[in-house]
Amino acid sequence: EFTDVVMITIVFCRVRSQVRKTVLQTGDSSKVFAQEDFVVEKEEGDESVQSLIHSGKDFKEEYYMAMRLWWSTILVAIFSTWLIGYALLKAVCAVKCSSGYWEFSSGCLPPMG
Repeated sequence: EFTDVVMITIVFCRVRSQVRKTVLQTGDSSKVFAQEDFVVEKEEGDESVQSLIHSGKDFKEEYYMAMRLWWSTILVAIFSTWLIGYALLKAVCAVKCSSGYWEFSSGCLPPMG
């Protein structure tokens, strides 16, 4: 999973470097930035062409949404890595303790019973 996060980060940074300048230039504009045409088939077999028009504000909104999703992915990866690291630390320290019980704040615990 960590390699997936690294690969996503690499791809995201490459795309971001190509898109950032355009987002900052057109982000506050209400002018048409892109038009998406697609064919819709109706139940009767008729086809119609429909268009979605995207403005600079839409482009900027999508850009910042992608940034938020990327940051949330990074934070989840860091948190899960920390949890895995702590679990490994507890396992190694518990094996080293003669009683098999270990606590982060006080170290080896006395045997129970």
